[in-house]
Amino acid sequence: MFLYHPSKELWDDMLHCFNTSDKLSTYKFPDQDFLADYFRDRWMSLGWQYNALKTMRYWHPNIWRDEEVRCLHYIVDKPWAARVVNGVAGYRGKDGETHSWWWREYGEWVNLRRASHDDEVLKLVSRYVAKEDGTENDDPDMKAIGSKVQAFANNKVPTTTDSAKGPDADKENRIPLADDGTAVPPQKVLGESGHGPVLTGRGSGQILR
Repeated sequence: MFLYHPSKELWDDMLHCFNTSDKLSTYKFPDQDFLADYFRDRWMSLGWQYNALKTMRYWHPNIWRDEEVRCLHYIVDKPWAARVVNGVAGYRGKDGETHSWWWREYGEWVNLRRASHDDEVLKLVSRYVAKEDGTENDDPDMKAIGSKVQAFANNKVPTTTDSAKGPDADKENRIPLADDGTAVPPQKVLGESGHGPVLTGRGSGQILR
């Protein structure tokens, strides 16, 4: 989650740094790493509740509490790319509950839009949401965020022949994945190696990492 106080002065300074920095080509995750670099030593930590990765629900059940989630992060495949069938969702099949939360909210939103006769908005949004009959959307962008999202870890468009090749096809070219489905970089990158002192609040000092 990224919260800040916007201002023209801040924007101009960020833009200047972006246009003059010689580090951009070294970033593994450009948007995240640039922000981490720019705001180095000027950030505060928040609890897991404000960036609750959906996979934490089953990988870290000892700390996860449904009622405590404030910002749910739909990492890897996105819920709107496929309907939840028999409580199964996600590329590991374990995300049915959190994906169902999204579909419930979406259903309520659709009802509100219909009541307001916002037909154009509904038509636009429905293009990027899985169909009610459960058929697969052939839009490559939908596949990139749906059940075939892992194929995009190798920067290749998934095809019907990928499944036919079997699970070990092209194994040597794959990016290694952690248990939560995220790509494992070959070494720590700027966005993951810590950003220096953590500001802990008003006048409460600093915690050095």
